[in-house]
Amino acid sequence: EGINSKISKKLYLGHNNFVLIGKNAAETNVWDILKYFKEDTQTKSDICVFVTENAEEIISFKDDEGEINPKTVLKITENSLNNGKGCEYRLFKAIAMGQGETKSFVLPIGNITEEKYFEITGSCLFKNGALLDTLSSEETRGLQWYNADIKETIINLEGYDVKIKSCETTVKALMTNETPVFKISIIVQLQPMIEELDAEKEEKILNSANSIVERETKKAISRVFAKHRCDIFGFSKHLENKFLTFSENNTYDIEVTANCRFD
Repeated sequence: EGINSKISKKLYLGHNNFVLIGKNAAETNVWDILKYFKEDTQTKSDICVFVTENAEEIISFKDDEGEINPKTVLKITENSLNNGKGCEYRLFKAIAMGQGETKSFVLPIGNITEEKYFEITGSCLFKNGALLDTLSSEETRGLQWYNADIKETIINLEGYDVKIKSCETTVKALMTNETPVFKISIIVQLQPMIEELDAEKEEKILNSANSIVERETKKAISRVFAKHRCDIFGFSKHLENKFLTFSENNTYDIEVTANCRFD
């Protein structure tokens, strides 16, 4: 409404492909911003939202071919969900997560790099509409391993390009010496981009993949859950299945096991 009051014509949001939120604005009233766009009937159901360190830089950015292309920004943001560089970017899904049981959600961060191109560089973590923290690209990807959102993307392992076909995560909660333990198992289906790999090369690639998935998932859990006690992972629902109650003051043990395999 503040924007509409400063211009002579009504702001038509039906043309918008994405919403760009400066980090300063995200720190103060991101929930109000998201609701403003959600409540407008013209807003597209799949509109993209991301946070940036410097909104003015992106708006005014020009490369050798001219002004930044909104469709390019949109495509990079969309692709970042599958390749793990980013996270859920759709306005209505972010709001649904924020209104869910954990009251938590993430939005991707996009910036202009030193090489002068647009890139998703991590994510912002929110709880109850407030900005809790900024997650690195590794921590963001760890969250995506857990959410099983990384798929149909190519990564390089031990010098070989490998396609991630699918990802599946299961979580079990149990009690050990009166301490809740979460056992997280992540299965990743891989496909080599070359026809033949000998057994030794396959083993090296799979060991490398397992190490990456476990390390990045643990980093995400350590930053989000252990540091902030933000249950975006939904651990509380697994405790409820065991008739236990989640408490921010409790001690929890978390074990992550990756099982990467070739199709």
